[in-house]
Amino acid sequence: MTISGNATEPDTYEKGDMVTATARPARGFRLTGWTVDGRRLPQTGNTVSIMVTGDGPVVAEFS
Repeated sequence: MTISGNATEPDTYEKGDMVTATARPARGFRLTGWTVDGRRLPQTGNTVSIMVTGDGPVVAEFS
């Protein structure tokens, strides 16, 4: 898994690693949820901890 975009700490992680990601919405936006490999996570807070299970993206969604 690779963290990219406007990530403050872009990096690459291996399968089995635990990763904590924090989304900081720009002014006028709010976090609406997280998806991993296209599946919505039940967490709705700005910080999420996940175990890397493959190469799919972790996406913070904003509106």
